[in-house]
Amino acid sequence: CKPGHEIFIAPLPLYHVYAFSVNLIVFALQGNLSVLIPDPRDLDAFVKAIKPYKFTTFSGINTLLVGLSNHSGFRSLDFSNLKLTISGGATLTTSAAEQWYKLTGCTVSEGYGLSETSAALCLNVPGQEEIGTVGLPLKDT
Repeated sequence: CKPGHEIFIAPLPLYHVYAFSVNLIVFALQGNLSVLIPDPRDLDAFVKAIKPYKFTTFSGINTLLVGLSNHSGFRSLDFSNLKLTISGGATLTTSAAEQWYKLTGCTVSEGYGLSETSAALCLNVPGQEEIGTVGLPLKDT
C-alpha cells in the first residue's frame, strides 16, 4: 500500500477492535482516505456511498462480501484499482473468497485476532492466501 494514496472502504463499526485497528491505525494514520459506511446492512446506500471512489482497499466480513457480491449495483462498480481486501471477525468461506475474486479480481486476505492480542494476530499474505487458514503470525504482535 502507498501511504497517502489509498482509498479505504470502511464498512465495519469503529468500536470493534478489527475495524478500529485496520481503519484508523493502519490506513488513516498513513494519511489515506477512509470512506465510512454508517449502515453496511443497507446495501443500496452502501453502493451509492462508494460509487464515486476509485477505492483501493476494502475490509469486511464473510457475510458482507457475499451480500455485496450478489448485489447488482455493486457488481456494476469499477474494481480496477482494488488491490487489497481484508476479511476478519468471522470465518472466510472458500465460496465467499472465490465469489469475491471472480467479481473484483482481488483476493481476500483473512486475518485472525482478538481484543487481548490485537485486531490481527495472524494474516494471510495478500496474493498468497491459503483459504481455510488464518495465515502467518504478524511481527511485533
